Amino acid sequence: MLFRSRARSDALAARAKAIVATLAVAAWVSPLLLLPLLALRLPAAPAPWLLWLLAVVWSADTGALLIGRAFGRRRLAPLLSPRKSVEGFVGGIVLATLVGTATGIAQLSLPPVVVAVASALTATAAEGGDLLESLFKRVAGAESSSTLIPGHGGVLDRIDSALIATPVALLVALIVGG
Repeated sequence: MLFRSRARSDALAARAKAIVATLAVAAWVSPLLLLPLLALRLPAAPAPWLLWLLAVVWSADTGALLIGRAFGRRRLAPLLSPRKSVEGFVGGIVLATLVGTATGIAQLSLPPVVVAVASALTATAAEGGDLLESLFKRVAGAESSSTLIPGHGGVLDRIDSALIATPVALLVALIVGG
């Protein structure tokens, strides 16, 4: 009887884990479904907005990595991601704000202050997406989200920042137009 109860408990835990994983993936990928709204809002030219978004996200990830490796001393969220540092977090946002501002001025024809604020907000969301993906991995007890891309932590590690930054970028596009 005790063996059967333990087996049921293990089966229930496995089902719960599968349900949480399914819901997490659905919630994780759903912001990408907002991209067609960007094209509807700006039918003549959504490409400059996408270029700006990618410039902000990639420079946030790159800045966080490089600054964090070079100067990182204080851990940002040791339980979620022990290698992420406060210095890397701030460095990623600063670099993304600079790159995003330059890209936005060139591509979106918006005032520098508007693009700088939008870039900083989008970069912060991108960094948050990276931390959220780390949370999902910790809850799942996984070191990486897959082995499809060896050495890169998985597919979600490649797109985690963009998934959370996309709704922020869409909101910016809807508010300021372009």
